[in-house]
Amino acid sequence: MSRFTRPASLAAAVLVVAAGAGCTSSVSGAGAATPASAAPTSAAAPATPVAWVDKVCGAFLPLADAQRTAPKKDPQDTTPIKVQKISGYLGTLDTAFGATITELQAVGPAPVGGGDEVVGKLKDALTSIKMSFSDAKTKIDAADPNDEASLKEAVKPLAALATLPDPTAGLAASPELDKAAEQAPKCKAIPQPGG
Repeated sequence: MSRFTRPASLAAAVLVVAAGAGCTSSVSGAGAATPASAAPTSAAAPATPVAWVDKVCGAFLPLADAQRTAPKKDPQDTTPIKVQKISGYLGTLDTAFGATITELQAVGPAPVGGGDEVVGKLKDALTSIKMSFSDAKTKIDAADPNDEASLKEAVKPLAALATLPDPTAGLAASPELDKAAEQAPKCKAIPQPGG
């Protein structure tokens, strides 16, 4: 069983809050994103697959922490307060995605075949997600909280994330990396979907 959480689940948390603000809409298809730089790092490879996967999982801890700060739906909140909470949370997520991407760039070369490709795909996917959160925050901050149409337009980038495939599937597809993830302490610290 893989120890990786689906980063797109963060979008779901934001969409729940956005729905309470009357801001949700459906979007068909996601826009193309500029891939993250796949520049090689100068970090030395950890001695074992467990140590390397532990670094990969450790990179996701800022996202796990950010997910725990998702605003709670409160029927007492006015729409402007809901919008303010969503904007603040999107800022937190933007920072967390940036930290995760930076940490993934520092994990070093994989000790097992296919690991470097997985990390490259993770960085590309996370960069796309980060751009969607940044775009949504910019639009929400500029939207009139009393104009439901502008709020719906502002959260469209988030709705597109609901269909994003799990970028961590590559690690789970490698038996050696998946086994290492089950043993890595930082992987165990990542909350599991539905858990």
